[in-house]
Amino acid sequence: MNSYECKQKGFTLLEMLLVMAIMSVVVVMLLTYTTQKSDELRRDRAAMQIQQILNAGLAYYVSFGKWPTCGSSTPPPPPVPPSPSSPVSCTLNGASTNDLQNLGFIPDGVIKNPWGNDYTYFTNPDSDVNTFMVSTEIPAGTTAGAAATASIIAGRVPLATVSGTADNIVTAQVNIPGQNLNNARAVNFAGIYNSGDCVPVPTCPFSTMKPTVMVIPVSVSGTNDAGTLNVYPISSFTAYSLPTNPTLPSLSPPPCPVGKNDNCASTAVTEGLLTGTTFWRVCLSVTTEKGPVQVSSADETSTKNMGSILAITRCSPEDEPTGSTFNVYNP
Repeated sequence: MNSYECKQKGFTLLEMLLVMAIMSVVVVMLLTYTTQKSDELRRDRAAMQIQQILNAGLAYYVSFGKWPTCGSSTPPPPPVPPSPSSPVSCTLNGASTNDLQNLGFIPDGVIKNPWGNDYTYFTNPDSDVNTFMVSTEIPAGTTAGAAATASIIAGRVPLATVSGTADNIVTAQVNIPGQNLNNARAVNFAGIYNSGDCVPVPTCPFSTMKPTVMVIPVSVSGTNDAGTLNVYPISSFTAYSLPTNPTLPSLSPPPCPVGKNDNCASTAVTEGLLTGTTFWRVCLSVTTEKGPVQVSSADETSTKNMGSILAITRCSPEDEPTGSTFNVYNP
């Protein structure tokens, strides 16, 4: 009689523990990688958002000649020279309480960092260059630690620093867009005027900059008789500007010898300019073979037929070399 031995095959307890240990290591490695990757994406997103807000501030400055503030429903008036004061922080909360979102430089809506904290922007009026700054707080509990996370983000944004009692606040800044400053609407303007028209004096962003105007005759005719509009050959012509009244800046500058001579204070109201805006007056002088053109100050038709003037205003830097013996007017 044959006897058969039945042997059962299976895993020993030691083998099962070894497999479980290996699986645990793999799971921990996957969780660690996923967490690190998620934190890395959060840091990248925070750095990108800060840079986008800084770029929006630069675009705002190019458009209006000043840094954005905490809310206006219309484009702001020309800037005033900076003066030391406490900075006012503006939160990107999408409630039309900040210029960047209210005027479309950043999409509307509540914008927070990847950890749910606010972004705020403000200017530093105590600085000589009046910088634009963006700040956000990194909360405790991040995988790498709030201070380490803030340091990593600051390293990815130019001119960013870390501050706060826990070193968990990231603050980045930009300066005046130097090369693009000449494109700023509040700093550089050109328009066509008639003799006697009012030209607004730009308000420069720094006290060291000087507002200047340059006038160029664009079209000139030999009109001489106001009533008949007879035309005579031109002997000479020139264009020039008259300064604003230094003692009564809200009133009109001196009148041109020939021209309509608008009331500059009324012009400010009509064009919706800032109260207290000062003006230059541009004049056109034409001499024909019959003599200097003489028309009535109220005769707008004759003034327009007499010619037109191109006026270019800008804010010139301190000690800017002229390179010419001809000087533009500056007050």
